[in-house]
Parts: sequence; structure tokens; C-alpha cells
Amino acid sequence: MPQDFYPFVENGGADVTDERASSIQVEHPARVAVYDDASAAPRVVVIEPQDVRSYLEEITATVTRLAREQGGTIPFMVIREIVENFIHAYFQAPTISILDNGNTIRFSDQGPGIREKGVALEFGTSSATEEMKRYIRGVGSGLPYVQQYMEDKGGSLEVEDNIAGGTVVTLSTRPATYPAPSEPLRRRRPHPRGRACPHRPAGFPRSSRPGP
Repeated sequence: MPQDFYPFVENGGADVTDERASSIQVEHPARVAVYDDASAAPRVVVIEPQDVRSYLEEITATVTRLAREQGGTIPFMVIREIVENFIHAYFQAPTISILDNGNTIRFSDQGPGIREKGVALEFGTSSATEEMKRYIRGVGSGLPYVQQYMEDKGGSLEVEDNIAGGTVVTLSTRPATYPAPSEPLRRRRPHPRGRACPHRPAGFPRSSRPGP
């Protein structure tokens, strides 16, 4: 018989997530950094390790609440899809940054990373193991759904490598930022308050600067 999937539904049917039988354990706290003021250090909310389902639920609820308090409009379901992806990193150092008055949210980890980022954004591609599918759908719908939703609303989803391994996923209600032709082929991340770089006007290519 097919096994129903009950994501984040209290008492939603049979218990398919017996933590005692699971090899996936949460060992690291999740840290949520809220940038209330771009000129000051962020305040940090720590979510302690617990069972997988409760951990995912608490991260999702906390990030949604804190982003909304800042004035953000990214919905709960979108945030949840990205939070679920922390399971692919085996919950290695999950960190969430809330920027731009709650309208930019960055999710980072120090897991194995995503080698084929373009493929990961296609519906139906997934690296979820059978063990992971006890907690998430694992059908390759999360990142493609979020990208489509954000772009339909005039925003963006960006997937990048973390500094020392792992992945960084950025959601923003602003369109994706692309480099000027003379810059390296990497995407510039938005400023915490969405301000343009003070050294160059937004959208002003280096190659088009006025002469001295």
C-alpha cells in the first residue's frame, strides 16, 4: 500500500517518523540572524537540536515569524520548502539570515553542497534517500516550485556554493542581480538593506564609467 505523507500535520495519521529507527539525527543548532539595522550586528535566535520533524517545524515557524515582524512578505509554504532542504545537508550548521526588512532570506549550510545547481532546479530531480523521504516528499519539487513562485511574484531564488563547502539559497522579493559584463560570472548578493554598492551606482557597468 502507498504510504501517505503528512508534512507538519499534527497527529496526521500513521507515525512514519520513528526517530529511534532513523539514522538521520539533528546534532547542530540552527541559527537565525535578524538584521534589524544594517549598521549593527544582527540579533541571533538559536533553535536547539531535537527530533527531525519538530526541528523543521520550529525553524520554519521561527523564520516566518521573524521575517513577518520585519515586514517581509515571503509566505510560510515557500520558507518551509527551503527549510526542508537542510535534510540534504544532514543539518550541518544551518544558518538563516533575514535581511532587507524581511524580504530577503538566506539559508546556508555546510553539507555536501549541490554540484549540478541547474539540474536541482528542474522538477522531478532529487537526491533524497529513502531515509530522507520519511521526513520530506523527496520528489524533486521544492526548489523548482520556490523558484517559479518567486519569479512569478517578481522576485528571485539564487543557489550558490558556501565559502567552505555547502550551499547558500537566497530568496528575495527583488529580481535576481546579474554581474556587469566585465565582472566574474557570479551573482552579487543583495545588501542587507537592499542598498546599492556605495562604490558603483546600481546597474552601472564598470566598462561604462566616465573617464577620470
